[in-house]
Amino acid sequence: MDRLLLVAACVILASWAMPAVAEEQTVNLLQKYEHWDAYATSEGGSKVCFVASQPQDSSPKNAPRGPIYFYVSLYSDGKVTLEVSVRMGESFAPGGKVTVTIGNKNFELLTEDESAFVETKVSEEKLVKAMKAGASMRVQARSTSGANTSDSYSLIGVTDALERIHKECSGQPT
Repeated sequence: MDRLLLVAACVILASWAMPAVAEEQTVNLLQKYEHWDAYATSEGGSKVCFVASQPQDSSPKNAPRGPIYFYVSLYSDGKVTLEVSVRMGESFAPGGKVTVTIGNKNFELLTEDESAFVETKVSEEKLVKAMKAGASMRVQARSTSGANTSDSYSLIGVTDALERIHKECSGQPT
């Protein structure tokens, strides 16, 4: 649960699009890579790095949603690598599902409040591999209000951003 709280804090801080301080944690923008940004912060003695992007297009256009982000996180202690999470900008009913589509591959994420997460490490690795190989990604979900949402992301820059966080948090390229 601490990991989820840290990811949530990173989501909020990154949404401000500049370094911020929260509970003595500073989130630093490492570099922008086209449509993806690389960030780093620390938790105790460990560094936490993540890449983030916002959708290029969202529908429905008039849906009252908060900030929308897609993240991939890496912890320097090696316990968490390539953790995928999505902030959808609206709440979902318990047990809701989010579908990520890259090319002809679909990935299902589990929801928790406004966020969605990949259930297994193997699925996360497959999703990140598809992100590196793809050009675009669509994230689809249904909110508690019953609205069907669809967010389109460019994957241009994601590979370079992931390389940067691997170097920053593990000292090694992917």
